[in-house]
Amino acid sequence: MGFTKIDNRILERLITSDLMKRQIKIILLILRLSAGCQKSYALLEKKDFRIAGIDRKHIKREIEKLCSLKILNLDSERKIYWINDAREWKVKGKDVTKIVKKNLNFSHFWGQDLHRECEREVTKNVMAESLKALPEKEKQASKENIKEKDKEKKINDIFFKALKEYFRRISPLSKEEIKIFLELLRKYGERAVKRAISIVAKGNDRSFSYFQKVLAGLEDRRMPGLERLKEILERYELQERIP
Repeated sequence: MGFTKIDNRILERLITSDLMKRQIKIILLILRLSAGCQKSYALLEKKDFRIAGIDRKHIKREIEKLCSLKILNLDSERKIYWINDAREWKVKGKDVTKIVKKNLNFSHFWGQDLHRECEREVTKNVMAESLKALPEKEKQASKENIKEKDKEKKINDIFFKALKEYFRRISPLSKEEIKIFLELLRKYGERAVKRAISIVAKGNDRSFSYFQKVLAGLEDRRMPGLERLKEILERYELQERIP
């Protein structure tokens, strides 16, 4: 299965400008046959534009219009067409920066307060479990030797990378669902959660309840969440002691 890599600025102009339907279809056809074929140009004859539903009597006028708007370039002798850099287009578009940032910023969905609350809860619970796993005589030494900020960062990275992966591939979660997600991550572990995310992302049901069913149904429970975190923390503590 292939894909067409298109400059986001071109997509934004196509979405926000007042181009006509025929003009947009011409641009999309050329993009498919250029970028979609890993080339910088499309090789087309006038009759080929019929595939986009554009009659031969209209194609000359529309191509001339697109060229005058600095959107399209062509070499009529070689029958090749290519799309200009969107910054050269002589059409007005709208700024989509705010909407783009909202979709890139995952913390927008759960808010900074909840993010800090989850960080505190994750750090507190995992550190407590980690220390329980150590021999009594090593507990005090571990508390003194481990750099607290570095340790918290390692723990939070595990949890929030998985959470961002869920948001990116499946859907946003509510405040309560995020807390449940963190509990599931502690229970089943990072590996199982990522497998469940991958399974759900490929299907049609993207509900959080279905994700939980998939996660519970996975057979690979050989490395539970806390056990995996304990292993990471213990390895980190050992490295800290090496001069």
